[in-house]
Amino acid sequence: YLVRYVTDRFLDIELILNRTQGLKIPVSAVAQKTFVKIPEEYVTVNDSTSGEIFLEKESFKKDGTKTDSNLTATVYAKDSEEGFYLVNPDLFKTGDYVVMPGTTKKYQITDDTMEKIQGVYNVNKGYAVFREVNIVDENEEFCIVDPNNVYGLNAHDRIVLDASQVEQDEIINT
Repeated sequence: YLVRYVTDRFLDIELILNRTQGLKIPVSAVAQKTFVKIPEEYVTVNDSTSGEIFLEKESFKKDGTKTDSNLTATVYAKDSEEGFYLVNPDLFKTGDYVVMPGTTKKYQITDDTMEKIQGVYNVNKGYAVFREVNIVDENEEFCIVDPNNVYGLNAHDRIVLDASQVEQDEIINT
């Protein structure tokens, strides 16, 4: 009877020697999105809400007239090493300027000021909100992301499992 059961006597196992800590999410939930880089010195930080900044934008209409406006922008990521905030590109057109508070120095929005980051769509509030993720480790099905990202995910956040199926601010029917 040994021949009958020889294939059932062995197990396929995977040894994990280096254990990575973090939040486990499916690879299909990860998306890339483009954002505008704004230097830290060109923004005013909102003290009451850490995820918002204030900007002074200068743009020009087709007839050449200048328009100034004050914006409140949501921060999607912050690069502390280079000193940049990443904000929604829909707030700007190519050629717009961000004015440094209290000065006349200007920072022009160009294609070079755009940066792509990886993230997932968080749906805790009933609509899709893009959140940055820093992938620590991954395989074909899942990835482990850093839970200590200020602008990222927290434990027990609800995310979209297939990022290709939604857009930013889309209402999610559960």
